[in-house]
Amino acid sequence: MKNKFLKYTELLLFYSGVGLNIWILLHFTFIGGQDGPSHLYYSRVLNYLFRGNTFISQYFVINHLPVPNLTDHYLLALLDFFFSSVISQKILLTIYLVGFPLCFRHIIKKYNPGSMAASSFIIPFTHCWMFYFGTYNLCISFTFLFWAIYYYTKNFSDTTKLYSAAKYFIFFWLVLLNYFTNGINFLFLVLICTITELYWFLPKIKELRISYILKRIYLFCMLWLPGLVMLYISNNALPDFHRPHPARLPFTELLTWFYDFHCLSVTGEKKGVYAHIIFYWLILTLVLTVFGRLKDSTLRKFLFSDIFLIAFIISTIAYFIIPQDASVGMISDRLFYSLIIFLLAWIALQTNIKQFVLPLTAILLTIHAFFFFTTHLPILADLDKDELDVQKASAYIKPNSIVAPFNVSDKPIEASITNLLGIDKPLVVIEKYEPDLGWFAIKRTIPNQLVVRSSYGDYLWANTDDTTLIHMVDYLMVHGSYSYAMRCTALKQLKGYIRIFSSDDSLVHVLQIDTEYDFPPRTKIKFKW
Repeated sequence: MKNKFLKYTELLLFYSGVGLNIWILLHFTFIGGQDGPSHLYYSRVLNYLFRGNTFISQYFVINHLPVPNLTDHYLLALLDFFFSSVISQKILLTIYLVGFPLCFRHIIKKYNPGSMAASSFIIPFTHCWMFYFGTYNLCISFTFLFWAIYYYTKNFSDTTKLYSAAKYFIFFWLVLLNYFTNGINFLFLVLICTITELYWFLPKIKELRISYILKRIYLFCMLWLPGLVMLYISNNALPDFHRPHPARLPFTELLTWFYDFHCLSVTGEKKGVYAHIIFYWLILTLVLTVFGRLKDSTLRKFLFSDIFLIAFIISTIAYFIIPQDASVGMISDRLFYSLIIFLLAWIALQTNIKQFVLPLTAILLTIHAFFFFTTHLPILADLDKDELDVQKASAYIKPNSIVAPFNVSDKPIEASITNLLGIDKPLVVIEKYEPDLGWFAIKRTIPNQLVVRSSYGDYLWANTDDTTLIHMVDYLMVHGSYSYAMRCTALKQLKGYIRIFSSDDSLVHVLQIDTEYDFPPRTKIKFKW
């Protein structure tokens, strides 16, 4: 009777946590800010390129470089054939908010079935800063990482035989999926599977034929070769990956991130008591785990779970060594989240925590639920309202138009919110970001471009290489205080545009070019750099 009660309590805790994640997907129209709107817009642009849209094709092309950052855009573009961008986003994020806890749970079930409640440890950490920031590829890469680990450990653990081509083929596609989703987690997958191979092989190596060992090593290496080659090609092809002096965060700030649990905020700012309570919970859980491991003499050896401890140690070293601004940027944020996930995986796989795992899980999920509804929910609701206002504003913009956004909002998490204008119709929203970097799914047909205000008062989209006019700007989108925006240098002495929409809170505005205004024809533009 007691065992049944514990079993159903554990199931209730886990699926309540997953249920909250599903509720978030259903409750909000949009989830997340910062990079999220950009990903939705440019994946829709990618969809238009697949459809052969002539207007969009004038300004964007598909990036054929095999960069490890394409999965979210291609999945969203594929879903956009059948659904609106809003629904496509929800389906994509289900892979993370639901898929990641389930994959994590499957690994716990395989290696530590007596402590199934520990599979709930991961749920509060799906609500991380990088998720709300909109780094979709990083987030869903953890689902694919743990899926690949589970598949590999389940299907390749017998070191006495060669497995079928079908199993290698399936795992090979999982490897490629990991590569195209996130380069860092692809390398962690290489590391974890390599150590796993050694963990399986070394105790039995004297019993195995040399021919079998060589064949297995050859097949194992072939699994990773395409990804490593593509990573090398991408790394050499993108000069921005090699900044001469990338910005580095102070060592003291990196240490502070542990206590403040930087990865658990919505906006990247400190969350005070909530983060500190989670920090103390993790320290308590870690102490209980280490003490139990040292106390039991049968556990004083290298176990499968210790592979995740190695991944934690390596990611922690990298976190303190690699500069924040290296490669694609925000490396410290990415590595901090990775090291927390690997530490949680190591703790959850320890068989000696069985007696306290259920109360620890109940405490963690209670803290998570309380602070989500009191702290995170109001921020997400406010963000969703602002994003809906931008979507409403798009109804006033005609398809096949050029839009120049001016964001004067004081909310950093809404930096790219104006991109939502282009998720329902073919528009060019002129923002210097994804198509200009080289490590996203699309590029511009004209690499160097700029929006400038002419001496006549109108706004022009210009080629900065030869100062030729690309297109007149059809619409201006102002996000933030309109009166403040009109005092900014970029919008002073505005002429030739009529305001046609303002949101109820007067923070979203659309201005359309006045077709009756007498603008002279131009092909060359004079302006200062």
